[in-house]
Order: sequence, then C-alpha cells, then structure tokens
Amino acid sequence: MWDQRAFGFRLAALRTGRALTKAELARRIGRTCGYICHLEGGRRAPSAQTLCALSAALRVSMDALTEVPDGPTPPRT
Repeated sequence: MWDQRAFGFRLAALRTGRALTKAELARRIGRTCGYICHLEGGRRAPSAQTLCALSAALRVSMDALTEVPDGPTPPRT
C-alpha cells in the first residue's frame, strides 16, 4: 500500500544525503520547488513518469526510491 508520507520522508532523506536543494532537484526533473515540497510533505503522490525522473536525478533505483522502512514513519521536524 502506498504511503505518501513515508515516500516524502524517503525522498527528503535521499535528496539531503546527496546535498541537493529542493530547487536543484526540481530543476533536474523539470518541476518546481513547490512540487518537491508537496512530495516531501506527503501532500502529493508522484506519477510513474516523475518517479522515473526522480530515480534518475538521485541516481538510485526505483526500488530504493519507493522502499518504505519497517515501523512507523519518523516524525517531520
């Protein structure tokens, strides 16, 4: 089952782990910074095309991008 909030947390962790700003990731996938904020905040679900673009921009597999950790999603700060 898709968990937008868990995906957003995972996306933010991958992005910051690669020292990318939201604006830089947005530029790489042809979207806006606001769109990245919505994804990371769990307020939007990406399309399959966007998932592919994110995977390529972050240089991770689709599985790594969509993998949901076991247990509860850590709280957003």
